[in-house]
Amino acid sequence: MKTLTKFCISASLAASLLAGVASAAAYNLEPANSSVKFSVSHMKLTKVDGEFKDFSGKIDYDGGKLNVLEGSVAIKSIDTANEKRNAHLNAPDMFDSAKHPYITFKMTDFSGGKIHGDLTIKDTTKHVAFDAKVAENGNKITIDATGAINRSEFGIAWPSVFKDNAVGEVVNIVLHLVASK
Repeated sequence: MKTLTKFCISASLAASLLAGVASAAAYNLEPANSSVKFSVSHMKLTKVDGEFKDFSGKIDYDGGKLNVLEGSVAIKSIDTANEKRNAHLNAPDMFDSAKHPYITFKMTDFSGGKIHGDLTIKDTTKHVAFDAKVAENGNKITIDATGAINRSEFGIAWPSVFKDNAVGEVVNIVLHLVASK
């Protein structure tokens, strides 16, 4: 009986210590200090810059290793500095935010300065990779990541060739994420 009691106490102590270590790696995203931005060519003459104002994320970073990076952006929060364009981007022929309110990302690997993961837009999930740098400063980390996607692979396309060619195929994505313990 003494052996069983010692084992239970040891197991409880080990579980408590491990739980403390695991929770120490969780970071809270600071939306006020972070940004989710994009750019795309328009009419082959100019570029449209935009950002999502409403986003959330889950970050687990421990011992110099990014273990978890998951995020979600609310499509309705899109801002391209043009209300008419913002409304059109939420329409059924674009993001269809009434039916698909969020874009999500879930990291599958971080190695060699690249974040690999699954990006879901309009029920279409594709594997993507972002060039990334992670910097640690005390109880804060900063993740800067850049990458590009082809919008048509996610169902963002028009049946009209003229309309579809008015907007560039490649969408550049720039993430600046600040998180703290």
